[in-house]
Amino acid sequence: MPNITRIKIKPLPVRPNPTRTKVLLVRQPAKVARPVDHADPMPRRLAIGVIVALGVVLAVWLMGFLGYRLGFAPIVRVRDLLAEPSGGLATGIIMLISIPRVILSAGMSQTVGLMVGFILIAIPGGALAAVKSYPRGGPRIPTIVNVFSITGAVASALNGIVLIWWTVSAYRNGMVNELPFQAENGGQWLENLETVSGFDVLAVVAASCWVVLVMRLTIPVWLKVLSASFAFFTLVVVTVAMSMSNATVAQVITPRSIYLADDGSVDARLLLGSTRDHFATLRQTEGAIVVELISLPSTLTVIGTQSIVDYLNDHVPDQR
Repeated sequence: MPNITRIKIKPLPVRPNPTRTKVLLVRQPAKVARPVDHADPMPRRLAIGVIVALGVVLAVWLMGFLGYRLGFAPIVRVRDLLAEPSGGLATGIIMLISIPRVILSAGMSQTVGLMVGFILIAIPGGALAAVKSYPRGGPRIPTIVNVFSITGAVASALNGIVLIWWTVSAYRNGMVNELPFQAENGGQWLENLETVSGFDVLAVVAASCWVVLVMRLTIPVWLKVLSASFAFFTLVVVTVAMSMSNATVAQVITPRSIYLADDGSVDARLLLGSTRDHFATLRQTEGAIVVELISLPSTLTVIGTQSIVDYLNDHVPDQR
């Protein structure tokens, strides 16, 4: 027999089967396009825009009207001075236009106060960028987020205390004085009013930012209710105070009618407004600026227009 040689055959290495990717195709039944399925969102958006616009106009009118009655009328020593319904909107618009000027005036007069006001705005403004909303039933909120949220609620309360203190402080009320009797004091009187008005505007902006921040914090419901209530209360207080101061500044710089009296006097008088039975006028007598209430005349000889502050400056005695 021939020799038989045994050959050992090595088995081939087992190669793992490549992972197969399974693709699941879901076919949805075709739907018939109906107007209900594709409603035009334009009417709803238009309605929201109209409501917001009306709300803004109402807020501007209310600030102007309340500011005239609660701020300007007591400043000129005629608390029953009437405000026309349309005058509230006009005063509110003048307030908005004069906001940059009063802030600039406040910064030039009290630089430190302006810096403090911007810090109170920057803190909640910066925190708003870091706040993250967590849906209910989602992942567990990290501990560090809870700590910072509670810290923000406490900071909101402290901010409210500071803003309310500013509104009722003797320092602020000492700068909001009545119409001066001496014409030479008119410049300092207006400067103080503009300083207070500028700081009041910053206080309203800061209070608004804190309200938005508190509503976005991830804190317990009872703490959010307390914080939001106090934040809204602070916002209302500083807004009313801002309306009073800024409406006063707006009325002081607004041109008014200058007229001559029927008694033959050549002294020009400035018409401030009217009550139910009288006209309130501004005139100079015996070296002092006084407010007079006269009976409603049938005619007035108007010779021009001038603002209250310009009227005071024109009657400053010559120092030469």
